[in-house]
Amino acid sequence: MARPQPEPEKRIGILTGWRCWTVLREEGLLRPIWKRGLIWKPRQPFEALCAGDDTKFPNRVAVHPVPDKACHCGLWAVCHPMLLQEVAWDWKADETLVVGQVALWGRVIEFERGWRAQFGYPTHLYALTDDELLAQTLRERYQVPVAGGAAAWALERILPPNLRAPGRADREPSADEEMPAVPFALAGVVEMVQSTEFTQLERLREDLRAAQHKLEDSRALLRIERERLRLDRENRRIDLERMRLEVERAAVEAGPAQPSATRRRGRAPDPASVERAATIKARLIEAGISQDTLARAAVVTRSYVCHALSGRHRAARVMACALELLRQAGAPKKRAK
Repeated sequence: MARPQPEPEKRIGILTGWRCWTVLREEGLLRPIWKRGLIWKPRQPFEALCAGDDTKFPNRVAVHPVPDKACHCGLWAVCHPMLLQEVAWDWKADETLVVGQVALWGRVIEFERGWRAQFGYPTHLYALTDDELLAQTLRERYQVPVAGGAAAWALERILPPNLRAPGRADREPSADEEMPAVPFALAGVVEMVQSTEFTQLERLREDLRAAQHKLEDSRALLRIERERLRLDRENRRIDLERMRLEVERAAVEAGPAQPSATRRRGRAPDPASVERAATIKARLIEAGISQDTLARAAVVTRSYVCHALSGRHRAARVMACALELLRQAGAPKKRAK
C-alpha cells in the first residue's frame, strides 16, 4: 500500500536544509544539478517552478501551486549532508560541485528526511575544489560564507561516495579541519524572506480587492436583473389589465348581442319577456316584415333575431328595431267581423 503524500503547508519562518549545486569556473554562478539551464541569481530568492515534465503533467507547464504533493516540483533539500545520497545528485567532471546549506520558506512539503519548498537561498557553501578564486567569487556574489579547499574537507568526508571529488577520497584530514557548525540565518536572507512574504501579502491583498470588486459587480448585476424582472412582471400586469378593459369595452359595445347573465347562469326566461316577444313577432308577421329585414336593421345575425323573438334573449336593441320597423310600416288594421 502506497504511503500517503504529506500535505503542503505555509511555513512561518525559515527552514535550513542541505543540497548540491554545480559551478562552471568561468561563470561563477550556482546552477541546480537538475535543470542545469537555471541559475540561482545572487542576492535574489530562488523561486521553484514546475515545468510539467513529471508523470502527472507531461509536456506542459503545470498550473498547480509549487510544490504540489502529486508532483516532483519544488526545491529539494535534506536535513543532513549524510542524507544527500537519497536524492539523485549527479555532476560532470568539468563542473565544480558545491554543497551547502539553504534557507527554505514559503509553501513547504515536509518529508521524513527533508523538504520541498517554494523559495530558497544559500546560507553557507562548501566548494569541493582547491580553487580559492572560485570560492572567493561565490563569496562576493552571494554574500554568504564559502569554504573551499582544505576548509571543505571535513564536510567532504561524510558525503556519499558519488559526491566526493576525485583524488581526494584517500587523503587524511589535518588536525585543524573540523566539521563546520550550522550557521545562523544571515541578515540578508532574513530580509529576502521578509520581502518575499511582503510581496505575497500584497498580492493576496490585490486578489482580495479584485474579488471584492467582482463581488460588488455581481451584486450590481443581480440588482439590475431583479429590477428587470420586476418591470417585466409590471408590464405583464398592465398588458393583462389592458386586455381585460378591451374585453369589457367590446362587451359594452356589443350590448344585447351578448348572452344575458340570466341566460348564462341557466335561469328560465321571464314569462313577461316571452309574451312581449311573441306579440312583437306576431305584429311583424302581420306587417310583412321578415326576420332577415330585422336582422339587417339591428346589425345582428338572423339566428340571434330568432332567439330574441322567441324570448330566449333579452335583446333590447332587436326589440327596439322591431318597434321602429312596425312604426314605419304603420299599425295594422283589425279585420272586420
